Amino acid sequence: MDELRGTGRLVAFVFRLERRAFAIWVGVLGLMPALVASSFEAIYPTEAAVREAAEAVTSNTAFAALLGRVQSPTIGGLTAWRIGTVAALFVAIFSALTVIRHTRAEEEIGRGDLVRSMAVGRRAPLAAAVLATLLANAAIALVATLGLLALGQPTPGAVALGLAFGLTGWAFTGIGAVAAQLTDGARAARTIAMGVVGIAFLARMLGDTVDGVAWASWISPIGWVQRLRPFAGEDWWVVALPVAVTLAGLGAAAALAARRDTGAGVFATRPGPARASESLRTPAALAWRLQRGLVLAWAIGMAVFGAVIGGIAPGMEDLVGGSEQMREILERLGGPGALVDAFLAGSMGNLAIAGAAFAVLAMLRLRSEEAAQQAEMILATTVSRSRWLSSHAAISFLGSALLMVVAGLAAGLTFGIGNGQGPGEVTSLVGAALVQVPAIWTLAAVALLLVGWLPEHSSWSWGVLAGTFLVTLLGAILGLGQAVLNLSVFQHTPQLPVADLAVLPLAILAALAAVLAITGRRGLLVRDLG
Repeated sequence: MDELRGTGRLVAFVFRLERRAFAIWVGVLGLMPALVASSFEAIYPTEAAVREAAEAVTSNTAFAALLGRVQSPTIGGLTAWRIGTVAALFVAIFSALTVIRHTRAEEEIGRGDLVRSMAVGRRAPLAAAVLATLLANAAIALVATLGLLALGQPTPGAVALGLAFGLTGWAFTGIGAVAAQLTDGARAARTIAMGVVGIAFLARMLGDTVDGVAWASWISPIGWVQRLRPFAGEDWWVVALPVAVTLAGLGAAAALAARRDTGAGVFATRPGPARASESLRTPAALAWRLQRGLVLAWAIGMAVFGAVIGGIAPGMEDLVGGSEQMREILERLGGPGALVDAFLAGSMGNLAIAGAAFAVLAMLRLRSEEAAQQAEMILATTVSRSRWLSSHAAISFLGSALLMVVAGLAAGLTFGIGNGQGPGEVTSLVGAALVQVPAIWTLAAVALLLVGWLPEHSSWSWGVLAGTFLVTLLGAILGLGQAVLNLSVFQHTPQLPVADLAVLPLAILAALAAVLAITGRRGLLVRDLG
């Protein structure tokens, strides 16, 4: 027990550090099933309408690739289909990154040594990070279950869907704990963990769409959400699968942690050459080297989801059927006009949320470099603070614009093929993607502003993004007033291809982003680092 001494106090410390992030994650992911179920009850008021919608989405391969199959033609079944895979994906990311942040990242910046200098056991930091993450996932499961029960949904289905969310998070808590032991850098550990998340999602996608490989869903923790069959005659034995993965992951992480030195990983870091190549002798080149993996991974993801959206779009008429409520919601998402174009316009706004997440993540690299004291080593050379700042800001601003181009290209190609018009839709959808860029830059500039003036609160930029996400994704579905919808910067971008191009809103957003970025740059140039 000496090895776990102080675990309780460290758990409380993790909760104190993550109280805002945990509140956002639990609130968003926990309440989303009830919000979606409530919206479906308004959209499909009769059993016939529910069955018609379930048949439409089940017959669409693109829908199956993105969200899986509808297990039962009920409100609960549609809710589990619409939110199950998406929530599982977000829970997986949240769980793995939280564990890595409070284990490997703490060791990397030296705070782990300070913690171990106190009266705590050797395994207490790992145990605390794991326990805090498991408890947060349990809270997500509880909130999701209670929300569905409050709407009058069947108890077994509500419990099954809540368990699916929580246990998916538990499984990836174990996976994240293992990844944290393998390398001596948090960035490499995150890459490993996110690679596993991506493989799990791809396996689920193949299992739901490709004949003969249904087994692929069974090897994916994300696929187990559907295999549990919430609201469709629950297969309770599937619960044992994520529990087994959790126990195996935590056991492996504990064993690996006992074998390695503090600050080191199981795999030794290979030393680099004594002298850098010419391509690494500028701050911009170094920033690109540090963030190129992030850019590539997000580009692949945006291409995949853009292609899926383009493939789904031609089937929107069948999905909506005679539901005037659904038609109204899609038109509110994308503006009045043709239903398919309204769906594409709204989807580009949703993809822009992902682009904004990349922009914020890339911008916050400035803060992580500063906290790890790596910025001091760079600035000790002839590199000015302005050049160092600009190199990472360029990745954020230009990289997010590139991602939207990739998403627009992918959506345009698959949509053109799906509606028989070939690649003629590419230009239209690339334009629809690019008009979102000023809004993305505004959120990136908010992150730079916080890094510049309130570095200890730079994580608040994720709160701003989460609020924007909620308003953009759920505002129209929930029938929120226009005043609330206007809180999202994406509400002010032209809704192409439905609406005409309006230059003034884009100019205002670009000017706002410039003011915020210049102000944040000023703060970073004049304050002390550290």
